[in-house]
Amino acid sequence: MHALPRSHFVRYLCLSFSAVMGLRYRFTFIDEAPVLAVPRSHSCPARQKDPGPEEQALSWQVACLPDRAQRIREPAPAPTPAPSTGSVGHPQVCRRPCVYWARGACRLGSACGYCHMPHYRRDNLDKINRRVVHAMCEAELLAVIIPHLRRMTDGTELHQAKSLVDLLQRELALRRVCRASSVEDLKRLEKTLRRMSVPCLIGLITSRRWKGPLPQVLQEAMTSLREEFALAQHSATQ
Repeated sequence: MHALPRSHFVRYLCLSFSAVMGLRYRFTFIDEAPVLAVPRSHSCPARQKDPGPEEQALSWQVACLPDRAQRIREPAPAPTPAPSTGSVGHPQVCRRPCVYWARGACRLGSACGYCHMPHYRRDNLDKINRRVVHAMCEAELLAVIIPHLRRMTDGTELHQAKSLVDLLQRELALRRVCRASSVEDLKRLEKTLRRMSVPCLIGLITSRRWKGPLPQVLQEAMTSLREEFALAQHSATQ
């Protein structure tokens, strides 16, 4: 048996070692032998199960998402004004706006005691004006409100409107005016009173605790004014 040269023996050992350990000898370097990818066997796809009721409901909800997003982006249509008992005399002597109609519909319909017409102006007193009104005496409150009521009723031919102003004027003549508000507070309050309707101005008076039947008389006068206003509107439509 002939002995192998040293170089051939080293090469023989490297090839044997690489065959066992998965290595290969290339360009005087020992690298890992590439693993040949085993091709995946072709098989039939798994059989799909019929969707259950929960999956069908989820699929329907997902399909409806684009329509819901479109409805959210579009502004909601304003409710069509409908006549109601509280809408008589809009916007001068009508009642407060109906919160249910503003949301879309009112179950009372024409029998609702609040106004079903649009109200664009905000006629509420802020915190500072409420404090000023609360600090006023009864005579000063009447002296501030009467000019606004007269301004709103001078151009009308309603007898009850003039009677209402005359009633407050007589009540003011029986009292002594005491000025407790500053000029700055009165100017700020005047800006808000110009935007208020007749019922809101009367509400500032009836919300006080008066000695005598003045609040009840004013409420009856407002009822008569609305009835007269309704008759005037009915006569104008005929």
